[in-house]
Amino acid sequence: MKKLILLLVILVGAYSTSMAYDLQEVVYLKNGSVVRGVIIEQIPGNSLKIQTADGNIFNFEMSDVEKITKEKNVYASNNETNITSGYKGFVDFGYTFDVSGYEAGRLELTTSHGYQLNPYTFIGAGAGLHYYTDGGALSVPIFANFRANLLKNRITPFFDAKLGYSLGDIEGFYFSPSIGCRFAVGNKAGINLSVGYALQRFSYEYYYYSRYFSYWEEGVETLHGISLKIGLDF
Repeated sequence: MKKLILLLVILVGAYSTSMAYDLQEVVYLKNGSVVRGVIIEQIPGNSLKIQTADGNIFNFEMSDVEKITKEKNVYASNNETNITSGYKGFVDFGYTFDVSGYEAGRLELTTSHGYQLNPYTFIGAGAGLHYYTDGGALSVPIFANFRANLLKNRITPFFDAKLGYSLGDIEGFYFSPSIGCRFAVGNKAGINLSVGYALQRFSYEYYYYSRYFSYWEEGVETLHGISLKIGLDF
């Protein structure tokens, strides 16, 4: 129950962040020009710097400024996606509920980075940190990451797949496909909500000794889980 409450708190925070991204700063100049973007530096009574959506930075003297306001982000109101070709990064946080009977529920933090080929396709690689809440074990999955956005809209369903190998206390083959929905915020970022399946294999060794007999066993087991995640791409 506490884990679900935590996820709800994160979702509310994400929603508030998305609302904030729908606003942008607008500088009205005395010569009639209007510049929209993000003020990155301001010296009261002296000057300011504003960065536009395309990355350009403009420097103005305050004596040339008529007023500064916050207004609805014109770009954000467009239904077209804000995903462009080039570098893309993701950070995801969530919880995997164990369904294999091993009490292997875990908190998960993952990040992946790579190249966005077009608005639909991302290919990259990443790593994560998994903390098993019942046993206190830690594992570090290292994986290749493929992602497909199904629409070219600011709100789009997506499919994501991570395939790799985990190191640490739980070591072995790692596979995590998921489906979800991306909500574009601002000019480049997006908030991602997803549900997925997690498969984690691990090797074990067990040795039992008593005065009457000793017992040695080794093998491979598979953990199965259902994951709920929230993330940010940039």
